[in-house]
Amino acid sequence: MAVNFPDNPSDGDTITANGKTYTYESSSAKWKASAAASDGGGSVTTYANIAALPSSGNTAGDLAFVTDVKAFYGWDGTEWDRIFSGVNTLPEFTTSPAASYSLASDGTATTVTVAATDPEGFAVTYSHDTSPSNQAQATITQSGGTFTVTPSTTTSNAGTFTARFKAFDGVRTNSVSSTFSLSFVPYSPGLIGYWDVGKTGSYSGSGSTWTSLVGNNETMTLSNYTLQGTAGTSGAYFEFASGSSGVGNFQVPSSIALSTKTWVFIWARSSGTLFMGISDSGSYFALAGSGSSTAQQRAGHSLWAGESYSVAVNNTEATTTGQFYSLMTNGKFNTNVIQGVKADYNSGNSAKWQAFPSASYRSASDVRAVLCYDTILTESNLETIHNYFDDQGVDMATWSS
Repeated sequence: MAVNFPDNPSDGDTITANGKTYTYESSSAKWKASAAASDGGGSVTTYANIAALPSSGNTAGDLAFVTDVKAFYGWDGTEWDRIFSGVNTLPEFTTSPAASYSLASDGTATTVTVAATDPEGFAVTYSHDTSPSNQAQATITQSGGTFTVTPSTTTSNAGTFTARFKAFDGVRTNSVSSTFSLSFVPYSPGLIGYWDVGKTGSYSGSGSTWTSLVGNNETMTLSNYTLQGTAGTSGAYFEFASGSSGVGNFQVPSSIALSTKTWVFIWARSSGTLFMGISDSGSYFALAGSGSSTAQQRAGHSLWAGESYSVAVNNTEATTTGQFYSLMTNGKFNTNVIQGVKADYNSGNSAKWQAFPSASYRSASDVRAVLCYDTILTESNLETIHNYFDDQGVDMATWSS
């Protein structure tokens, strides 16, 4: 084992460690060892490098001086241990972890690699601990300086913890910390409804029931749709067909719709005129056309007190005829936001999205997720949502900043 000699010794000072007595000589500024009478060791042999140190034929207490590292080593009966006579310093990290990690909600593990060297040349070993120590967000396994962080897939285990990665040189420990976050929903304050075909907890892959992930288990019924990709993966989405008001497609429950101030849709356009809104004898939230319709309309609906009506695509507000359509990026999923308007036409009616009465306003479109908030979200909040899906592997359009 390493010997930790005292700082600022005086000539003649002695210390006994590992069965050996060391005496400090101020003239040479070195500690010199003498073998205990009973151990039969004490010979000092010079070797060119560490590889030249013999692994057998040694006697406990034998000393060796290794030229290339200018250090003494002692045989402890099993292995050679380096002897250091100076001030022991902390191991130094040469590869550090990131300051923060977002864990995958599908259970995919995150690998963290750290590496450290010891200025005195001692071997470095690694370990870790977490705060809180009983965190439930992930399990951590280790092989040397490589740590595998496997997140929980249980929604109630969402949260944040700090992991401290430690490097130990046999005497002193240095550490560096990272924050790990596990979330099963995007930006959550105010979130009252969240349906996502990319999560198996929301859609199992069959049937016409789409379940909210918020925790209230509110469901909506799907009609005239085709599942594209595999449910629970980043490439999954519903393709809704064009048609008349009888198609229905998907309908947000009244308990959610009537409390929603911000609607967020993660969806892609196919071709032609687009519409996403409430159908009820001419009642609608947003009518978006390729040139024949105004970008925003909210017939039959009032505003929330103190709020204004707005429609935006990827952070750009649509205010002119056909602008909503032109702002969509083909071949990618876009973030469409509608804010400020109440779903209050004929109080109690649910929001039947993509169900405008006239078939001329109904084209096919692809929907990945629907989110409802009972508050008006800021630009930063909305960007967080957009980036959440981008980080989940959804092919998102560029966010306009």
